[in-house]
Amino acid sequence: MKKLNFSAALYNAADNNKLRPIMNYLYFNNGYIYATDAHILIKSPYKLHNVSNLDTINDKLLHKNVFKEVLKYDIVEET
Repeated sequence: MKKLNFSAALYNAADNNKLRPIMNYLYFNNGYIYATDAHILIKSPYKLHNVSNLDTINDKLLHKNVFKEVLKYDIVEET
């Protein structure tokens, strides 16, 4: 069995189903990141992912492919 860190597991939890495109996103709300495939929901606190500037990212969606790219960097700033 392949082991993944929690950030990768969060990315993999989002669904690839083309009939349910909303499931391809991670949702940021009130200090937590949510990912689901409609069967399993993962809720992870921001602090595990070094997310800062919480006011601008709160209540936003981020596509799982973008989140995968963000994981490659140590520091990311939203503009």
